[in-house]
Order: sequence, then C-alpha cells, then structure tokens
Amino acid sequence: MTGMDLLALLGDTLAKGLVLLLAALAAVRWLARGSAARRYAVWTASFVGLLLLPIGSLVLPSLAPRSMTVALMPNGRQTGPVAPPTTGTVARPPTSARMAGREHGMPMPRTAEASYSTRWRRLARAAAPSLLAVWVAGVLLVLGRLGRDVSRIHGLTQRAAVLRRGPLLEIATEVAAELGVWRPVRIALSRELAVPIAWGWFRPIVILPAAARRWDPERRRVVLRHELAHLQRGDYAGHLIIELACAMHWPNPLSWTAARRARLDQEQACDDRVVALGTGPVEYAEHLLQIARAFARPMPHARGALAMAAAATLPDRMRAILDLGLDHRPAGRAAILAVAGVAVAVGVPTAALRPWSEGPRERALVAQLEAPDAGARREALWSLGVRGAGGAEPAIVRRLRDDDPATRGVAAWALGKLGDRGAVDPLVLALRDPDAHVREMAVLALGELREDRAIPALAAMAGDSEHGVRSVMTVALQHIQGEPAAEALARLVRTDADAHTRVMAAGALGKFRSRARRPALEAALADTDPDVRANAACALEGIGGRESVPALLTALARESDTDAGEAMIRALGVSKDPRATDGLIVALTDTVPRLRERAAEMLGKLGDERAVDALIAATRDPDHVVRLTAVWALDALRESH
Repeated sequence: MTGMDLLALLGDTLAKGLVLLLAALAAVRWLARGSAARRYAVWTASFVGLLLLPIGSLVLPSLAPRSMTVALMPNGRQTGPVAPPTTGTVARPPTSARMAGREHGMPMPRTAEASYSTRWRRLARAAAPSLLAVWVAGVLLVLGRLGRDVSRIHGLTQRAAVLRRGPLLEIATEVAAELGVWRPVRIALSRELAVPIAWGWFRPIVILPAAARRWDPERRRVVLRHELAHLQRGDYAGHLIIELACAMHWPNPLSWTAARRARLDQEQACDDRVVALGTGPVEYAEHLLQIARAFARPMPHARGALAMAAAATLPDRMRAILDLGLDHRPAGRAAILAVAGVAVAVGVPTAALRPWSEGPRERALVAQLEAPDAGARREALWSLGVRGAGGAEPAIVRRLRDDDPATRGVAAWALGKLGDRGAVDPLVLALRDPDAHVREMAVLALGELREDRAIPALAAMAGDSEHGVRSVMTVALQHIQGEPAAEALARLVRTDADAHTRVMAAGALGKFRSRARRPALEAALADTDPDVRANAACALEGIGGRESVPALLTALARESDTDAGEAMIRALGVSKDPRATDGLIVALTDTVPRLRERAAEMLGKLGDERAVDALIAATRDPDHVVRLTAVWALDALRESH
C-alpha cells in the first residue's frame, strides 16, 4: 500500500472509531441506572471493535453506493460516468456577459475551474509520510508507556514474596471458590506497593501490600474478593484491549474519555461483586476509604495492573456503592450475548461503510482499464481520477496510447487529478496527440500539476491549430505562474488570431506579478476586438498603479464600445493618478448614460478638486442616476478634503 492508501485507511479507521464510540456512549447513557457490569460489557465490545475496524474495512465488502461516479446531464437526469468536456465545449462567452464577473476574471472551461480537490490531494500526498510518522510516534509513545509499566509490574512481581501457606492464602482459596475461579491464582506480598493490585492473563497474580499481614480477616476478605473478581471477569485482558485501542486511536479525544469511563465501570462491577457476596455497602465503602487513606502514595506504574483504590475513580465508586437505587447485579450470559449481538450489528456495517468511496476498489478499476469496451475503460479512468488513486498512475499513463481518442483524453484528465508531478513527461508527450480533445485535456492536466517544467511545452501550444487548445493553455499557464508563463501569455495577447484566446490570455495575464504583463495589456487596449480591449482594461484595473494611465487615456479617447469604455474608466478611477481627471471629465459628457455615471463615480473616488465644476454641471444631467452619482461624488470630494 502507498502512503496515501495508509493515510486513507487511518482516516477511515479514526472516523469510524468516532462513530462507534458515540454509539457506545449513547448505550452507556441509556444504561446509566443499570449495572456497571453491563456498561463495561458495552465498553469492552466497543474497544474490541476499535481494534478490528481497519481489518473490517479491508476485508468486508463495501457498502458505499457508486453514486460518486455518477454524472448529471444538463437536463438533470443521471447517467453513467462521462468523459470531461471536449474541445467543442470551449465556447466564446456572449457579448452581453463580457463584463460579468469582473472581480473573478473571465469565464473558463468547466474542466479548468479551480480544482481544490486536486490541490488538497497533492498536499495530502506530500504530507502523508509526516502525518503517518506523527501517528506512529503517538502509537509508540502510548505503547511505550504501557510496556514500561508492565515491565515494572513484572519486576515488582519477581521481587514479591509469593505465599505458600497461611491465613491470607486460606481466605483467598475460599474467595476463589465463592467467585468460581478454578484456575490457580498466586497471592503475593510486596513492600513496594501502596494499594492491592491484580494483573496477568496466563498466570494471574494478586499482589498485596506488606501491611496486609496486619489487616483484620474482614478487610483481607473484602480486598481479595475485589481483586479475584477482576481475575474471574477477565478484566486484565479488557484492560489491555482498552490500552491498545487508545494507542491506535490516540488522536481521537473521545477514546481517552471512553477509556476513563470504562475503567470506572470495571471497578464498579467488581465492587458490585463484593457487595453481592455479602459485604455490606457501608462497610465496604469504609474499607475502600481507609485503604485509600493509608496508602495515599500514587502508584507509578498504574497502566500495568488493576489497582483496587485508585484515587481517580474512588469518589464515583463510593457514591455508586452507597446508592441503593442502582442495579448492582452482574451481567448474565443473556446480557453479554445481547451486547455482543448489538456490537456485531453496529460494528460490521460501520466497518464496511465507505460513504466517501467511489465505486469498485482500485485494483478492480485498474483491471477494468484493459477491458475491450472503450466506454468501460473511460469509466475506470474517470473513477480513478476522482478518487486520486496514485497507485494506478502507471496504468493510466499506458492509456495515453489507447486506440480510442476519448479514452486518451480521459486518461490525461485523470493524471491531472492525481496531482503527481511525475506525470509531467507523459502529459507533455500527449500534447503532440493528433486529436485536439486529447491535447486540450493534457494542457489542463499540466496546469493542475503546476510544474514549471511544463511551461516551455505549453508555451509552444500557442501555435496549435485548434483555438480551444490555445484557450485552455492560458488557464494552465495561469495556474503554473512564473515569468516564462507570463511571457507566453503576453505573446498570445499580442499575436493570436483567435479573439477569444486573446480574451482569456489577457484575463490570465492580469493574475501574474510579471514584467511582461503591463506592456502586453496596454497593447491589447488597441486590439480590434472589443472583448479583448474590455478584458485588458479589467486586468489593468486589477493590477492598479499609475503606470498605465497614459495608455488608458489614449484608448478611452478613441473607444467606441460601451463595455470596453466602462472598463477603461474604472481602471482610470482606481489609479489614484491626477492625470486621469481630464479624461474622466471628458467621459462625463459622453452620450451614453452608463459611461457618464461611471465617470462621475470614479471622479469622486479620485478626489481631485478640478472635477468639482464638471460634477456640478452633471447634477443637471438628463439621466436621474447620473445626477445622483454626481451628488455622491461631490460629497466624496468634500469629505476627502
């Protein structure tokens, strides 16, 4: 599996783990007045599920619908996966809309819209090793703490004195019989302990403080009932499961909250067993409190064993022991089977569910690329591109030599979606494809990859015979940025025979920080096509500054197109250059009301007092909107001075 595959599996596991824990919290809340043993059974099932989630996600059949690969036709009906738009879909925007979206630039082909998913996929691929390393480091830290504590407990056990005979061992034998613990359990004493503990799975042991020799028989019985109840219930195995699940899901804060709740319910379940065997609730609470007071020193290896009187859980346990309204019964076989059944019913669909998955698994889609049907190959390419299947890149590159031109085009599109810059060379070769659709898709893909190495090859596409290829090439160069890209766009603005290509090149050039942009855009103010002149003026407006004011004034004086003239007036207004005032005053007398209105607005923004007389005259303009704008401009001039 690749780093992205592992990162996806990790994210999938953490997200599903959150769902499982939320379900467990809801179930535990519902059982709040029920027995602690039942709540702990719910916690145990949920933590087992957390550990099994990645395995289930890999081996269980996916429950995800294939709707992610379904496209919508223009009429809203659903159809199967389709290829990206062909060259014929790159249409010139209507003249009436040429000034629309001034703040957002000129319209682009649908496939050339900002591809945020590709950008995030590229970032995720670059960050995958670091993110996985952080997760592994967290896992090792949690497991390291657990291993350290288990090692310390093991060393303490080696130094403890195991009892062979005596009153303590006799009471332990009686308690084991009461609880039904039939396998051998060792009882030991240690001077290093502050509280009684139980630990071990294959060879369980209860270790008591050395002071236990001085305890009265009743306290010995109470303590041994609690600790042997842990062993009878298999709590140490549950404790390790919780620790391992927390290690795997350490980024999820809910896992730590659930672990604390589970440990509390585990201790309360053992408390209930002690009370059920005949110890009075008040007497038992007093024993716990006295043990906690006598041995208040915290245990330094708490994760390695089950401690009887841990300070963190003691207050809640005391309240539960004395609350006669709670259910203190142990979890019977029927309750455990019911919890297991619900856990399977919830956990299996959760592990199999992949709401963000797109259709078949990557291996099946790669195999589908060899299908004899071209439509099936295109469908597989589309799905692989949508899901960002980096492991399929070699197979997708081979499809650039497919006999079907549409399949080659979708292959180029898919390589752009993968976001791997290693695909630049195959895509550059695809720029020589005899089919214009394939060349267009290769251009767009190179733009999405944002690789400087592609600029010379893209710039060479300025000589392509298909205007659609040249148009999308402007979008690709805008994505890549850089001085070579700006120079290529500048050449297109000046020399391309297709007006729409010059329009798009001018809009793209305005997004650059380049020495080449301003001279090319100023030259475009004299273009024969009004759309080009309008878009060049819009680009200069976005750039701002005073350098282009002379060129704008000259162009405005001879401009006959309303939209282009308005764009030039706006560009002059944002220049903050007093030289623009005279040209705007002239525009204030234009025969077109919209241009007079815009000139009045820009004069108000310039703040030049020389415009006062002209604006006063404009307050008598025959057009109501022009008059109101002139009044606003006069107020703006007064406030600026």
